[in-house]
Amino acid sequence: MKNLFCDRAHLSNEASVERLFVDRLLQHLGYKDAQILPKTSIEELPIGKGSKRLRYKPDYVLVVGRAARWVIDAKAPSENLDNWTEQCASYCLAINSRLKPGQPRARYFMLTNGLEARVHAWDDATPRLVLNFADFMLLSTKLQDLEALLGVDAVKEWDSKKTDGGAERMMNLARPTSNSINAVFSECNNYIYKHDNISQAAAFNEFVKVIFLKIKADKELHRKFPAEMRAGEPIPASAVTFSAQALDQLESQTDNPLDVQFQKLREALELEVVKGHKKRIFDISERINLQPDTAKEVVRRLQHLDLFGIDEDLNGRLFEAFLSATMRGRDLGQYFTPRSVVKLMTRLADPRIHADRTDRVIDPCCGSGGFLIEAMAALQRQVNENMALSGSEQQKLHKFIREKALFGVDVGRDPPVARIARINMYLHGDGGSRIYLADALDKKLDPAKSLAPELSAELSELRKVFSGKDGEFDIVLTNPPFSKEYDPKVPRERRILKAFDVAKNAASGNTLKSNVLFIERYRDLVRPGGKVLAIVDDSLLAGDSFRDVRKFIHANFIVRAVVSLPGDAFQRSGARVKTSVLYLTKRKSPSDQQPAVFMYYCRTIGVDDSARQRPTPDDAARRQAAADEVEAVIEAFKQAQSGADKRHLVDAALLVDRLDVKNYVVKKGRRAADWQSRGLEVGPLSRWASRRKEVWVGEDSDVVRALKVTYDGRAEFEEKERDTLKYRDLYLARGGDIVVSHINAVHGAACVIPPELDGAVVSTEYTVLTPNESIDAYALWAVLRSPEVRADMLASTSGHGRHRIDSDLFLALQVPRPADAVMTSTANAFRRARELEEEAERLRAEAQEKLEEETELTSDEAHNIIAAFKPPR
Repeated sequence: MKNLFCDRAHLSNEASVERLFVDRLLQHLGYKDAQILPKTSIEELPIGKGSKRLRYKPDYVLVVGRAARWVIDAKAPSENLDNWTEQCASYCLAINSRLKPGQPRARYFMLTNGLEARVHAWDDATPRLVLNFADFMLLSTKLQDLEALLGVDAVKEWDSKKTDGGAERMMNLARPTSNSINAVFSECNNYIYKHDNISQAAAFNEFVKVIFLKIKADKELHRKFPAEMRAGEPIPASAVTFSAQALDQLESQTDNPLDVQFQKLREALELEVVKGHKKRIFDISERINLQPDTAKEVVRRLQHLDLFGIDEDLNGRLFEAFLSATMRGRDLGQYFTPRSVVKLMTRLADPRIHADRTDRVIDPCCGSGGFLIEAMAALQRQVNENMALSGSEQQKLHKFIREKALFGVDVGRDPPVARIARINMYLHGDGGSRIYLADALDKKLDPAKSLAPELSAELSELRKVFSGKDGEFDIVLTNPPFSKEYDPKVPRERRILKAFDVAKNAASGNTLKSNVLFIERYRDLVRPGGKVLAIVDDSLLAGDSFRDVRKFIHANFIVRAVVSLPGDAFQRSGARVKTSVLYLTKRKSPSDQQPAVFMYYCRTIGVDDSARQRPTPDDAARRQAAADEVEAVIEAFKQAQSGADKRHLVDAALLVDRLDVKNYVVKKGRRAADWQSRGLEVGPLSRWASRRKEVWVGEDSDVVRALKVTYDGRAEFEEKERDTLKYRDLYLARGGDIVVSHINAVHGAACVIPPELDGAVVSTEYTVLTPNESIDAYALWAVLRSPEVRADMLASTSGHGRHRIDSDLFLALQVPRPADAVMTSTANAFRRARELEEEAERLRAEAQEKLEEETELTSDEAHNIIAAFKPPR
């Protein structure tokens, strides 16, 4: 991938970052050679780093008007920029401390590893601007912000800007990175929880109000100071209403100044609710119920951030990061869809503004509104880029998009997810006027008798929206919950199930998962020819128990695409289910012919959002890899649809039952011919090894050495009482055997049993193989752990989840026998490696024992104390 200055692949070390990226960037920003001091011309100055003092100089100092105004430190792409923030800030301090009053100061420093560039005010650890590799493009808003802040013409104007005679205090607001926002939100939420002595749920609700007030205040600052806020320039502190200073000034007038601000905002929103222009976000009597000191401290921690950033991706992540910072566990699955998956699905859905209408989009499980925000951005870009529209026509279309094109439904009540989505949409200009708190699977949407009148009215409104015979929507974009079940024994759920055709076909009295019911609900919601893009777990695409669901899909939809997502795509929510994106269009007629289906498997999409809060140097590269793969999938899909490239198309005649990508794209034994062409013997694994089924016959009370095989191919054991093992049958493994895990073989869990573990036992979830005389055990072990054979293991399984492989599948695998010379050298190398490992272990043990004995660091008493008081593992 390239940007304005270089090819990403060419950035390999610090020198390449300087030569190919920084030098060209500075030229773009308008700097002449005389204004750029390279490292060889920069003075090394003493700086502080923690408690230490060291001498340091950056790679560049930019000089304007004979004064050093900002500095750059370039690092290799593998470097973590966090490690260099303190040095750069200290260097700017060292420069400024040598100046006389009134002399121009160094204001900023930039850290870059080529893949990411961060701009800091010299005295602020939070970046003012963060640009990724792809942001250095023509017309990029972020690049324009950088030009407005650090371009040579902008720097020349720094000292000419005056404010009321220079007396008024100024304040900087910086846009946070997507990683740093997690940490800040978590810190604030935990502060509320600990210092106000309230539950996590209550802290969550209070922080929702504070964040809403903060972003609304920042939005107003963007309206008042558009140029300064875009460029990250200081603004008058008196204009910042969300600040500790502003609260201090109001404390003499009220006990809780932040609550006073919130009530004014809530009253303004209430007028919009009464007029029917917006859905309720806050209850009519809601207040900020925080102790004034707590409220002020949270404000202090947020006041220097600009949370109404113009970066669409950061805005889209904002409330996902909020939920991530305040919640844990599998419940997050219903709220989170990784950003790259959202982008992929929205690009595939391609919401359009047509000559006579605008596509209407619904997410019936909208969570925090991520799909709707992405769809809104796509539609609004089309309006902005259409030069044939007049200003009034553009405004009219923007209004329609915000108020009538985007619909969301969510049933979550704790936390109130629809409220979060309304806030998110409101802060993106929509007002949440079409976000409903309801169960989208309830076809009748009958309100409970105890429901408040306002909520009943909302359900009535949604019922009218859904009342069209063939649905009202052009596109469904969604990630439904997978595990929720509807039970016919529960009266409300039985009423819902009775309305579904797929429930009538199910066995009487059985529960049904929501992901099955949603397939039918999509049919109800979209117009004929309308698109459905939904995340489904692969069991629905491949499991035997879901055959009737797949028949329903074929009867009601045309299958356009199935895109397999990596197994770790939902790591942030703790979910390990294997998923895919299913792209359907509703049949216009039963006679519509099913065309070939686009099928693609992804490696990086969905794993760009880490479950960690702490950033690492790999984060930017991982996000870029996911973004690149999104582009690759979209391009492949376009080529397939045009007929230019059929490599990713699966003939409709082959779609007899299953719809999972692995079943059609991954073929077992595909390399056998290549191996044979190299002169290798190829055959089933049973040709080179036989299965050992030697049953362990020890007494129930005996202690057994239970074997475990690790992903890196090592044998480990733990002595256990026989009656503590849950498996009835145990099998012996002998020295020189190969033991392979049925569940984890695809991860490399196979080992050669060393002589000292002869007689260890394994459960029935392992296969014990005895190599024959024609092949060395270590060579065969290496073959079984190779990528090609592990890929064949995956291709050989019919499973769609953990890919359990049994003994018969192992023995049927087609594998090559290495040539004698290769086999001998491989086996010798592995044996030598094992000898060295044993030697290293012996040396470590001897050294430890010698030190303990000669320094009196061991005794029976010490071991007794450890045994008595050591904490549990």
